[in-house]
Amino acid sequence: SNALAILIIGKAHANMACSSEVVSEQQAVELQTRLLNALSQEDRHAWDRLVAPDFVALERGKQHDRNDFFNLIAGAHKSGLTVVWSVTQPRVEADGKLLVMSYVNVGNIVEKEGPAKPMRWLETVAFRKDGEAWRAFLVTSMRADEAAP
Repeated sequence: SNALAILIIGKAHANMACSSEVVSEQQAVELQTRLLNALSQEDRHAWDRLVAPDFVALERGKQHDRNDFFNLIAGAHKSGLTVVWSVTQPRVEADGKLLVMSYVNVGNIVEKEGPAKPMRWLETVAFRKDGEAWRAFLVTSMRADEAAP
């Protein structure tokens, strides 16, 4: 999964000179926040607008397609799990057709109305331009070292 993210980031660097469109860090964070909100609110319509047909998520040591990943999160909610996410420390590379952002996802998990457990994940998301819309095609996620700042 890391090799795939490096390949995508390398492609973003190679394509930077090919486009005049600028995507700000704030725009990239807002785009990813909409994607996370679609999951947390189980908004299938928004999710389908924000992800590409070939979307892949690398989560919990497995590869998930767009439907499987949405259903994984929805199933966790149905079992009583609540997850709060936020995008922090973003690093963004973008050109006119590809946007890649790595970030620290800081949030918490609440299991069946128990106490909130603070969590941090290291994540990468890659979007490609589809007409006028940016659509996610790759998400990678791993838990961060709890001792890390």
